[in-house]
Amino acid sequence: MGNRRELELAHAADDVTIGPVAATTVTHSAGNDGVHSLYTTATLNLTGGALSIASYGQLYGNFAQSDGTLTTGGAGVTSYGAFKQTAGGITINTGTLSLNGSVNSLAGSVGGGGWLQLGAGPRRWRQPTR
Repeated sequence: MGNRRELELAHAADDVTIGPVAATTVTHSAGNDGVHSLYTTATLNLTGGALSIASYGQLYGNFAQSDGTLTTGGAGVTSYGAFKQTAGGITINTGTLSLNGSVNSLAGSVGGGGWLQLGAGPRRWRQPTR
């Protein structure tokens, strides 16, 4: 553990679990990797490349994005740890990206046809269609 090897070995149809050791950090720095679903208690750092979660994701560790692209689909992704995006892009194709932990910043781009939800309440936002 400790690098993008776990996600690199996965395929688009795989359900990936990383944990249960919460002190683990996984960094995705290059390449285009996709999984069917992702469940992790690890800290996930997206520093480059593209990571796609096709169906659903449960992120119990912290998430930090300084570059690269995160794409979600299906039911969406729920993040329970601290969430920090300083650059890069997030595309929410379908479903909802729920940020239930602390949100330190959303400084990159967020778009797509899905929803962004901050906190566990009923407030959700979607990029307007043109």
